[in-house]
Amino acid sequence: MLLPWACWAGLYYQGENYTDEWGVGWNAVEYKTKYGIGKYIKIVNHPLSKDEDIEAYIAPDPERPELYFDTAWALRDLEKLLIDFIDKPEIAELVLQMPFNYHLTSAKINIDYLGKLSEAVKIPLVLYGGSGININDIRKSFRNGITKINIGTEIRQAF
Repeated sequence: MLLPWACWAGLYYQGENYTDEWGVGWNAVEYKTKYGIGKYIKIVNHPLSKDEDIEAYIAPDPERPELYFDTAWALRDLEKLLIDFIDKPEIAELVLQMPFNYHLTSAKINIDYLGKLSEAVKIPLVLYGGSGININDIRKSFRNGITKINIGTEIRQAF
């Protein structure tokens, strides 16, 4: 069986049908190719598709150590989110703010692990996605092997 990564949600695939911690419903859909049968993951339930659900929605706890995914379109539905940008910008802002706040809260660096990794690989390390990380953690990361940090989001927002 082919298992192509036709959708980023494949990282979180847990079976034929499931609902993730954000409340997004997923379904595995089979398709045939000349190389065999494959699957892609399709969103079948958007927990914020109704305007009235947005205010009461509770995102997953960002303090938990497990990995999460986030995208506003998965929560709201891509078409609805795009329409919200024009017709209901306040709703688009609320939905976009949820994953942003989640990752802002959960953006932490494991300094102990970083130091061990740096010693083990003995090559320059780069921190991608540095926007939102506590400045003290950034300083500590430079003392533990990081030689470059990418902060594109903050630069784009500033200009």
